[in-house]
Amino acid sequence: MSSIKVMLIDDNPANNLICRTLIKMNNFSEHIEEFLDAQAAFRRLEELSKQDPEKLPDLIFLDLNMPLMDGWEFLDCYKKLPESFINQCKVFILTSSIYQQDIQRAAEHSYIVDLLSKPLTEELLNVIYRTKFLKEENYK
Repeated sequence: MSSIKVMLIDDNPANNLICRTLIKMNNFSEHIEEFLDAQAAFRRLEELSKQDPEKLPDLIFLDLNMPLMDGWEFLDCYKKLPESFINQCKVFILTSSIYQQDIQRAAEHSYIVDLLSKPLTEELLNVIYRTKFLKEENYK
């Protein structure tokens, strides 16, 4: 399996289950952290950035519509993390939103790679892998 570290942030456990299963089935990653709460995910990123930066994720799949802290609020906090991490980590918004304003807003954030429509698919994983990460022999 790939050594890519993935963080899933979505308040819907079923969406996280689908993503985790798809990621593992396609040998995309064996290092997956899931969060149902964006605040908890951000606290984890803060903790890792201070204590164990090697465990920071390489890729984040972020939902936009969540209670307590939505995806946009998460991103407002995210940009305060160390620049070296922000430059290394690939953030993909994974949402069911079809609002043009979300698409435009995502394009304004330099650290958002893309806004993807749910559900995550094998094809999307392959495109992400081919275009954003070095190829590895053991990946499809």
